[in-house]
Amino acid sequence: MMKTRLLYRRLSKILTIFLLSLLFSASYSKKYDCEAKVKYNCNVSHCDQVTENFQHAERFYYDKEQNLITVGMWTYSYEGKAVSVMGDKLIFTAIGEVTPVFSVGEPEVHSPTIVSITINESNRDFSALFAYNSRGATIYLGQCAIN
Repeated sequence: MMKTRLLYRRLSKILTIFLLSLLFSASYSKKYDCEAKVKYNCNVSHCDQVTENFQHAERFYYDKEQNLITVGMWTYSYEGKAVSVMGDKLIFTAIGEVTPVFSVGEPEVHSPTIVSITINESNRDFSALFAYNSRGATIYLGQCAIN
């Protein structure tokens, strides 16, 4: 009887440690695949809303473990490390400079740009601010799949 209790205690401790390690590793290895439902092309005077014919070709990805932001835009993509990540466990923002890494056309046409992506893990909503400068920006709003 005593040996059985001791065995159960040891197995219980091992199982607890194993489950905690799974939870700990899962919280840091999340990858987000974000698709916008709507985007706004903005300049100094106004924003134009776009709700169709772009979702299949414009996506945002964030790898929490590698702190890597990737943006897919039609026939080219950008990639870069987030230089700032702020927020809490449920809502966080990653900001960084992304540079062109692949282009079907002329790669020199696409310059490095700043991207900011905010993700709400509880409802998977996201917003992204892409290619912003003194002339304007593009704002994306949608949902992320978490892998």
